[in-house]
Amino acid sequence: MPHFCQFGAAPVFVGDGACDLVCRCAGSTLVRGNRPGALLAIGIECAACGTVTTTPGLSSDQVLPIGVRVAERNRMAVSEPLVLAPGMVLADRDELIRVERLSIPRPVPAEPFVMSAATLAAVAADYDRLSGGQLEAHRRAVAEASPTAGPGPLPLAWALRQLEASVDKPGWWCLAEEPDAVAAVLVGAFREFPLAWSQHPLFPAMAAAVARTGFSTHALAVFAAARCMAEDGNRVGFTPPGGNQTGTTPPGGDAQINTFHIETAPTQRLRVVVRRFDRFDWPGGADATPATARAAWIDTLIASQGQINVRQPGLLVASVGAARRTIDGPVFGALEQVIRERGRKHRALAGVALIRPGILATDRSDHVAFGWTFVPVGNPHYGHGTLQTGTSGEAPAQAATPTQPPPTA
Repeated sequence: MPHFCQFGAAPVFVGDGACDLVCRCAGSTLVRGNRPGALLAIGIECAACGTVTTTPGLSSDQVLPIGVRVAERNRMAVSEPLVLAPGMVLADRDELIRVERLSIPRPVPAEPFVMSAATLAAVAADYDRLSGGQLEAHRRAVAEASPTAGPGPLPLAWALRQLEASVDKPGWWCLAEEPDAVAAVLVGAFREFPLAWSQHPLFPAMAAAVARTGFSTHALAVFAAARCMAEDGNRVGFTPPGGNQTGTTPPGGDAQINTFHIETAPTQRLRVVVRRFDRFDWPGGADATPATARAAWIDTLIASQGQINVRQPGLLVASVGAARRTIDGPVFGALEQVIRERGRKHRALAGVALIRPGILATDRSDHVAFGWTFVPVGNPHYGHGTLQTGTSGEAPAQAATPTQPPPTA
């Protein structure tokens, strides 16, 4: 059954586009001023011949427009044209469900995974596929670097080298040495990425963006934060790199992805910006004290004003990286203090969330329990209305994941 039935000679819709949508019988104009993307998978029955013309749905490299409205298949008779206001989008309910299923992250098993040569081989294969065949070149670059340099610019290649040399040794345990623990964190963060997002329409651009960083935890934290917020009930979305909310992705995904959005109302979106908060990252990062953590948060808030300001309100997510657990108390405490003291100076900032990857010990030395810790703190002085997300009303999104382990490395 079509959504709309033309009754008479008048078009069913009048829009602001440059072209007309005409029935194949050439006897009726169904949409005058048809704007591509304004009608998504909408069926219109022609008054002249009875043929149903269905408009295209979203292509694989587009994102759902803001404020889209559902049209039901009830063969609504239209004798006077319906006006499609600028920016207005109508979509078939089944089309919205299809796009929603593709766009939300898939659940990732919470149970520990086996750290073995077979696991590392699978990670290496995914690395090579998602990096466009760069694994061997990256392995050579890591082999030429100083063994004490740490992850460097190719962190996952370094992690594979670190673990492949140790994983099969009798009595090996990933938490026994800091380099092995950090390498296990990197492997765990990478494993979750395709498991959660490979079905997403923008996954090729996502993978290209992360691959350019050597699959760093900071780049992966963008998608981990989006998954945490989605699992807490927020609708999340990504804008194609270099495009707009209805644009397409440039070949190869030429831009880094460090932002996404959450819907705070049917026609409102809040920008989420993910920035590196790596002053305490391993191996060069210092141990945190209340004073150094407070200074780091103040610097981060100031630096974020180019992306979050009165013209672009948003939520800031700070990616800690693979830091020692000893920083938790000072960093979390300093964040709450800084938000209380300086939130009024950043009224466009809805809140700050801290995200970090980590592993926990299990009862088997070859098992790794990996998870992301995501802790949001709302800004009580946020000056852009009440957000329609979260459960407490204090933070823009309560997306902590208590069922997943806190960081160890």
